[in-house]
Amino acid sequence: MNFDISILNDLIKDTASPAEERGNRKEPQKSIRSIREIDNMNQAEQRAIEIYRVYQENIKTSEILQSKITKGIQAGEKPELLLLKAVKCISLMTGNELFYTQAENDIKKVYVFDTPDDPEINQHRNKPNF
Repeated sequence: MNFDISILNDLIKDTASPAEERGNRKEPQKSIRSIREIDNMNQAEQRAIEIYRVYQENIKTSEILQSKITKGIQAGEKPELLLLKAVKCISLMTGNELFYTQAENDIKKVYVFDTPDDPEINQHRNKPNF
């Protein structure tokens, strides 16, 4: 039985060693994100949605207050009530609730009156602004 060793030599030359195979492999791309990264992105998106919702609500309420201020001026409403509405409107547009709280307390001290039961003025009380 004759065995041709040249065939085996050709087979050995065609196969690469494991070290050569590792060197020729391309590194996998880092496109797979971890669950933590995805969760962080989802949380950030939810926070952004909430901030935008509050911002839109503040714009809507400030527009209602602007209309009420204009109608109040035409109807001869008390200036201190108009001032209170204007301060609330500024507070909503700037996102500075502390400004309204301080001004409301000062206006009450100077003009000695209770806050009116106006839903646009009172609805944002104790709610976080953006």
